[in-house]
Amino acid sequence: MAKFEHLPNSDIRFRKFSKLMQANRPRVKAMFNRYVWRYRLASAFTGITAAEEVGEKTLRGYAEAMRLFLAYSAYDEIRSAEYAMESETGGKLKWHECKNNPSLAKRIRSNDNLKVFLLNAENVFDPYLRGKLKKFYAGGTDDVMLVASSMRNAFAHGDYTAASGGLTNAAKRKVIHDLSLIVLAKAEEIATKILDQFFLEIQKKESIAVAKTAKKAAKIVNARPIIRLNRKSKLE
Repeated sequence: MAKFEHLPNSDIRFRKFSKLMQANRPRVKAMFNRYVWRYRLASAFTGITAAEEVGEKTLRGYAEAMRLFLAYSAYDEIRSAEYAMESETGGKLKWHECKNNPSLAKRIRSNDNLKVFLLNAENVFDPYLRGKLKKFYAGGTDDVMLVASSMRNAFAHGDYTAASGGLTNAAKRKVIHDLSLIVLAKAEEIATKILDQFFLEIQKKESIAVAKTAKKAAKIVNARPIIRLNRKSKLE
């Protein structure tokens, strides 16, 4: 297995820009670096183990929820970097919709246990998120990031169990696995946008620097004294 098999594709460009980013955008660079390793962990994650007394279905149900949590952790970090590209002082993070996969949204809605659990989970408490989640389950939107965010909160804060989420069924676990891949794909989309933006930013700085240098050189040339020689004929 290749050593860097599970790193995001954006890592190659990031390494090329690393020194420039450290000099120009150190906060973004630190966040992007954390994103790369969080992405790798989510991508390389294969499951969890426990003593034999814990059932295999339970372990697998927890594993898929953990995979989604790890994927969302990578997404959270890269969207923080995205915001830092626009403001070094912090602020509200952007919400990124993922509603171009109606078939996945339909598969998520087919899990009634997950629906009841998420709509009643104590730690899915944000009014905006809860309202949007209700809209999702009513078929008003196919934004699957609403479910990813809700599951992340429920898992991280202790509400989740494999049974309550209905993930003791292989087909239903596969749905959450696919959702994790969607979250990672969205994270990479944001990462690519950041690198493109940074490249343009550096190009602009270099163009300005070249223009300033040329202007300075022109001033030096124009400021040189003009020496006129008044040569007289030796016959005079």
